[in-house]
Amino acid sequence: MLILDLFRSPSAFLTDPWGYARNQTGHALIVGLLPVLALGPWAALPVLAGYVLWEVAQWRLYRAAPSDGLEDLAYVTGGVLAALWW
Repeated sequence: MLILDLFRSPSAFLTDPWGYARNQTGHALIVGLLPVLALGPWAALPVLAGYVLWEVAQWRLYRAAPSDGLEDLAYVTGGVLAALWW
């Protein structure tokens, strides 16, 4: 699946608990933790800012649920904070 496909199909996984768990684990580890661990603590704000732009674009262009975007952002932020206090 291409990253563009993920962008075009925002999902809250309301009826799929396993999908929800994988989705949020991916947000925390792949989007939040790993980039900051790999690039250093100075990357924390650009990672978070970039992710906020991603969620706003999904909300505006593809009618994503704002609550899903905020929850995803919370998991990304958790991953960033874990990397900062590793």
